[in-house]
Amino acid sequence: MWGKELYGEWLLLSAIPSFIELANGGISKVACVDMIKATARKDSKRFQQIVQTTCTLILLITFPVAMLLLVASATPIDSYLPFSSIDPFEVRVITFTFVANFILMQLSQIYDGMYQSFLSFARLVVLSNIERLATAVVVIIFVLRGATPIGVALTMTIMQFLFLLARSYDIHNVAEPWARSVMGFGIRHRSHELVRSLFRPAISYGLLPLCNAIRGGGILWIIGYALNPAAVALFSALRTLANSGGMLLSVVTQSISPELTVAVTSENHDLARLIFRKALQVVVVSSIFFAIGLFCAGGWIFALWTNRELQFDNQVFTLLLCVVIAKNFWSSALVVATSSNRHTRDTVFVLLGHLVALSGALVLVPLIGLPGAAISLLVCDIVISVFVIRRALILLEESSWNFLASFSPSSLIQLFSFIKQSSTTANHPVPQDHQL
Repeated sequence: MWGKELYGEWLLLSAIPSFIELANGGISKVACVDMIKATARKDSKRFQQIVQTTCTLILLITFPVAMLLLVASATPIDSYLPFSSIDPFEVRVITFTFVANFILMQLSQIYDGMYQSFLSFARLVVLSNIERLATAVVVIIFVLRGATPIGVALTMTIMQFLFLLARSYDIHNVAEPWARSVMGFGIRHRSHELVRSLFRPAISYGLLPLCNAIRGGGILWIIGYALNPAAVALFSALRTLANSGGMLLSVVTQSISPELTVAVTSENHDLARLIFRKALQVVVVSSIFFAIGLFCAGGWIFALWTNRELQFDNQVFTLLLCVVIAKNFWSSALVVATSSNRHTRDTVFVLLGHLVALSGALVLVPLIGLPGAAISLLVCDIVISVFVIRRALILLEESSWNFLASFSPSSLIQLFSFIKQSSTTANHPVPQDHQL
């Protein structure tokens, strides 16, 4: 199995896809919103143009970035990072493999947009979870059998390719009849007009991958520069454990995006406000419960997970739990803007907040160690939450008082009653003769 040094160096290299995504922008995600609109109108020509224009842009943008990365990887990495376990040749091979993995991932996102367009998000979630679980199991087995970082990178790319094929086959089971003949990838039916209409929202949405790269890879690189790869491994493991609940809750915000898109574009603000309130209530309350549970059992889980190879840091872990709660606020509220492609102001502010967090980490990590990185992220997420929620309320024409009232004890009790009633109805469906 890998030691702390090798694992820390692998984490630094595995941040490469998040930086490649910066050049791609938010093409796939923004195209999904237009795809949902085209599906609502049953516009097969527009649907085909969206799919093939997105494919064209992904290939055109990713190829030169891939070449630049491969050239950059030829530079001796030990000139700017203290790598000792992965040699320069392995760095180049892993970089090339991650580029291929990224292209496959972007093509998969087009299929993800199709699932959402056909309101089959539950099926998409099941398939995505199977993909993550299968990939994790295969990678773990390979690592236990002595796989090198190159072997792991190749395995991840092969699994991505296999599940891309699975999506291409399965999507025909949920697609509406009019769309089945226009879902194929290609470049023949690309639209220059569509490129222009997608450009601005795609560029602004592309700031979100930059933010993810900053809070993910950027913070880790600062820790690696200021401290050492072992500290990178510790912080990454603590953050992964703290984020475990947040990963599950992200399904809630992703699942409401198609419904919000239809509600907002049709100016049905009452429905949009209801969807937003309920989703945010579920996310926030669940985040707090997850945080309490992990605070109590986190040390035990961490020791079991890492086989006590890493020393659990309770202070950093507690701060990271607070970071998760704060981030869930703004990431859930941001879906209001992204579901209608009116997110430019939000994403610019989110980027500025993350740049400030990165600057704060650059100052604090050398002074106080890992807590400095967690504190920088926490302050960043609190400020961003205030701004993004305020913007969401403006877009939904919702008053701040009504929004705050949705988190009153009586409103939360109604939420629990609604969830309980929904669960009871699901387990004991109403007979057909008694349905209204």
